[in-house]
Amino acid sequence: MILSVFFLQTGVSGQFTQSAGDKVLQTSGMILPFFNHRFYPESTDTFKKNRFNMDFAVIRFDGMAKKHIHYEIQLNFPAIYDSEVSDELLMQSTIEWRSRKDNFNIRAGYDKLPFSRSSLNPMSKSPFMQRPEMVRGKTFNRRDAGITLEKNFWNKRLNLFGGVYSGMGMASIVGDNDDNGKYLYVARVEASYPSKARDGEMDTDHIPLPNVSVGFGGMFSEKTVTTGTDYPLLTVDGKKRSLGGDFTFMFKGFTVIGEYVLYNVTPRDQTILFGKPTNYYNAEGYYLLANYYFKRINTLLAARYDQFDPSDLLKGNARNNLSTGIDFCLDGFNSVIKVHFIKRLSDTSLEGLDPWTDDQLRIGWQLKF
Repeated sequence: MILSVFFLQTGVSGQFTQSAGDKVLQTSGMILPFFNHRFYPESTDTFKKNRFNMDFAVIRFDGMAKKHIHYEIQLNFPAIYDSEVSDELLMQSTIEWRSRKDNFNIRAGYDKLPFSRSSLNPMSKSPFMQRPEMVRGKTFNRRDAGITLEKNFWNKRLNLFGGVYSGMGMASIVGDNDDNGKYLYVARVEASYPSKARDGEMDTDHIPLPNVSVGFGGMFSEKTVTTGTDYPLLTVDGKKRSLGGDFTFMFKGFTVIGEYVLYNVTPRDQTILFGKPTNYYNAEGYYLLANYYFKRINTLLAARYDQFDPSDLLKGNARNNLSTGIDFCLDGFNSVIKVHFIKRLSDTSLEGLDPWTDDQLRIGWQLKF
């Protein structure tokens, strides 16, 4: 018997469904080209960061192999050509078992870690084109290979997450674990009222009732290697404890989000302690975001302040950003022009640490399909 195969547009905007017998495959994606201009100091003679760039060219496959077995694959093709080690071709590759009531699932594969709200939020649902410094892939591996358990209560008003991962980030896709063979442990709890938490960082629906959600996350790892391009924090030769908390408020197009993270590091390499009489140091950061969606003119205005201090053993070394944005929605956030300005509010020239970067203007066109 030959199974019929057909394509149709589903109720989810920008997503297409292919079915064959008891198997279903949905295809979607996103493209985001952008222009980037940096406001360099007069002494600069290299302007290579003034450029046109492809931030995302993502294809996403998700579907159902059996009644309770789901899967998802996401690929971002510009990462093939990018020299940045933090840019990933494989964004997700998971197999998931879901209970009949869809209130418990087990997910295995390569995926985002259930720790930070900003990290879990897709950039396609953010007013901006860059995450806050403290959670944008420079301070912890946002993705890893492992197993995640999720349990939901009260129609997903309360969500519990727990997982075990190799702790090596991108290197875990095809590589071995650390020499000590120890794992990364992650847990997160989310609660919301009066309805389940809304994903994304803006309220384009102008919900009629205020919605409040809070979340708390934690991670622990013990490794024998230190990695990280800007900060020695992705993995640590020693112990690393991470804690975070966040809140979200949405009502009639207005959104406020805040988040705090703390990384407590006990390194074996004493030089990281800068000769201080201690065996550990803390790195911490926070951000506060506010935006409003003007429904009549399909325009969103946003502002965000974020700060990250890579070590509490050095004074005057915090990185401070003020981001402002205006998004022109051509078709909601399925087609939107994003204008994002980043103002650097602090600089550092402390010995052994790179100086803070320059102010930036980014203009991009995001199209979801």
